[in-house]
Amino acid sequence: MSAVRVRLMAVGLCCALLAACGGGQVATEAGTAQVLQGAPQGPMVAVVNGESVTQPVFETFARGLGLDTAQPEQRQQALDRLIESLLLAQTGLSGSDAGADSLKSELALGRMQVLAAHQLKALRAEARISEQQLRDYYAREVERTGQVEYQAQHILYADQAAAVAALAEARAPGADFEALMQKHAATAVQARDLGWANRTQTPPEFAEVLAQLADGEVAPVVVQTRFGYHVLRRAGSRPYQPPAFEQVRAGIEQQLQQQAIAERVRALRAAAQITAPGASASASQAQ
Repeated sequence: MSAVRVRLMAVGLCCALLAACGGGQVATEAGTAQVLQGAPQGPMVAVVNGESVTQPVFETFARGLGLDTAQPEQRQQALDRLIESLLLAQTGLSGSDAGADSLKSELALGRMQVLAAHQLKALRAEARISEQQLRDYYAREVERTGQVEYQAQHILYADQAAAVAALAEARAPGADFEALMQKHAATAVQARDLGWANRTQTPPEFAEVLAQLADGEVAPVVVQTRFGYHVLRRAGSRPYQPPAFEQVRAGIEQQLQQQAIAERVRALRAAAQITAPGASASASQAQ
């Protein structure tokens, strides 16, 4: 059973408990509160302490466990698990902490998560990506990655002056860059071979400089990135062959779907009325 299925099953029970904790509890024949308040009606599958479990509830529970109710053994397994879960929930609902704010908060958040998950599922279904969109995205990415990949080496310092001093050594006639990497390894943030990468797999500042260097050449100035100051050497280059479209098709589709969903969420947020007293300036701007 996947962790996601277990979580959704637990959240489903939380939603039922939330209705009961919110007041207006309905007494069953055994005098206990109803856990499954608000559940859809249908053929009765079981009665637990006077509380009915309907077929729609049972089927949803079984799906959450990945069990097929058409198979007798799996059906019985799902029913046993549901009865045990319901017994635990009934006991919890009648316990002394049933009205605690922490429990009510968890139940409320569980309901919110279920509703949000269902809406995300609907948005994914709506975000249909055409074949042309997939191929256009692939073409853009192929163009962006370029046709060459580079083997880069660097000596990285947090201090600019230290990096400039190392650069002078590296640019000196006859300098051995690999020996310099070993020399500076103890004092630099990093001094090593970075391996092979295309221009989208390196910091943007690297990509621009590497493209202008010849194999074996050290950049004439230190390269600054968010990591610090780099003495950068292009150790080698070779043609880069991007993966075939069919190899990355599924990943591209997922990426475009996520972009479409993110745009929809941004639109929902822009149209919403949100008040968050005490929120930071950045949070207010995001709203």
